[in-house]
Amino acid sequence: MLVEIEPKARFLFQALREGKRCVTAHWLNTVLKKKRMVPPHRTLHVPFAFPPGAKPCSQHIISVTGFMDADRDDLKLMAYLAGARYTGYLCRSNTVLICKEPSGLKYEKAKEWKIPCVNAQWLCDILLGNFEALRQIQHSRYSIYTHPEPLVPNPQLVQNLLAAWRTPIKVSSEALASLQLLQKQKMSDSANPPANKKARLEEIQSPSKKLPPESTPRVMFTGFEPMQVQQYTKRLHALGGELADSSQKVTHLVASKVTRTVKFLTAMSVVKHIVTPEWLEESWRSQKFVDEQSCTLRDAEAEVLFGFSLEESLKRAQSAPLFKVL
Repeated sequence: MLVEIEPKARFLFQALREGKRCVTAHWLNTVLKKKRMVPPHRTLHVPFAFPPGAKPCSQHIISVTGFMDADRDDLKLMAYLAGARYTGYLCRSNTVLICKEPSGLKYEKAKEWKIPCVNAQWLCDILLGNFEALRQIQHSRYSIYTHPEPLVPNPQLVQNLLAAWRTPIKVSSEALASLQLLQKQKMSDSANPPANKKARLEEIQSPSKKLPPESTPRVMFTGFEPMQVQQYTKRLHALGGELADSSQKVTHLVASKVTRTVKFLTAMSVVKHIVTPEWLEESWRSQKFVDEQSCTLRDAEAEVLFGFSLEESLKRAQSAPLFKVL
């Protein structure tokens, strides 16, 4: 059963009494990436144990050190959900430094400035309802840096949430047979694609209009379903635009929100415009590419969460392109 990360207690308790497996969208995302069912194994995989709107860490300014990629992103999100302010830097006003290991410049400075240094379990425990951790920041449990998976939830705090995972899900023989048949059909379809599929793809390759190279938008899409991309691409080509074959050549990135996809992150340093699909729809209605200003992507929630300004980031990238002097 998929629930909000901060569910209503009555709703969650009822689901647990019924023996349902309660997980979050973060768990679902992990399963889809791994392409196999796995039990919750990160703190963000299970619903939190405090009421919606509660901010137990509202008095804290948190920074992290030693964490990379998904771990770092998850810690930033966890700090935000706990009500803390996150900073990518460390200064004297920080109240906590979450460390992967007791080393590095941030760690040394935190010790010098007497800023408490803890492992990630401290924040994990708070999100799972152990508010004593707020007062026990010096506890020896939070100074152990040998956990192979630092964002694993404390088993004692998630016993009730993981109980349902110890009971196998019963799958009827009919459902299993239906699944096996579906898998066989998918394999057959992939080996023998429909004859008209290639024709559809070829249909949208050549632009209907010819624009001067300097005014031809070279577009990249991110965060959309394949069918949506196909429809947008048809309109793009009909208007004389092109699909960018690499992020280095893209002039326009079309997205409905800020995402951490490779396309979004790599294109940010080179694109002229990041726009919503409305830009393409307005252009289609006008039968020409319209001004991008009114359709510029704005995602206030993501900008607050990740602590950046999309508009300012684009301006900096355009005024001082990376590697320009090389």
